[in-house]
Amino acid sequence: DRVCAPRGTRVSVKHRLGTDLSGSDYATTRAFVEAARAGGCRHFALHARAAVLAAGFSTQQNRTIPPLEPAVAHRLVADVPDCTFALNGGLATLDACAAHLEPWRGLPAVHSCMVGRGAWYAPWEVLATADRRLCGSATHRVATRGAALDGGAGPIRRCPWVA
Repeated sequence: DRVCAPRGTRVSVKHRLGTDLSGSDYATTRAFVEAARAGGCRHFALHARAAVLAAGFSTQQNRTIPPLEPAVAHRLVADVPDCTFALNGGLATLDACAAHLEPWRGLPAVHSCMVGRGAWYAPWEVLATADRRLCGSATHRVATRGAALDGGAGPIRRCPWVA
């Protein structure tokens, strides 16, 4: 509440598992989440891989070389139930997102997913079909790319699973 309460402002944090210098195991990530939670944060977007700093990795290398650990986000959902967790990292398709919006490998579903570069590289395939694929909406459909650019997409909808 120290961060959020004075202004009534919602705070969210996007973070990685940790770094090669600070540690990136589950305990380190959980401790970071608990510290931010103590300050009033209730929404976390977890890029589910560590950042490698000591080896001098480039930004691109840090997006591709450290292994993804999506189980961490799913465990946080179970262990910190008063917070919401969005999974980020390696989710290039809506099918990849859908897999994590359901119980996954015996762990609860994450609350939301960030497609990231998947939407950058294939915006039509990802964005024009997201409502139908992830929310089951048969009525919200954009017929053409031109209609989307002309405003034919209508207002952005919120899926039931978005906090």
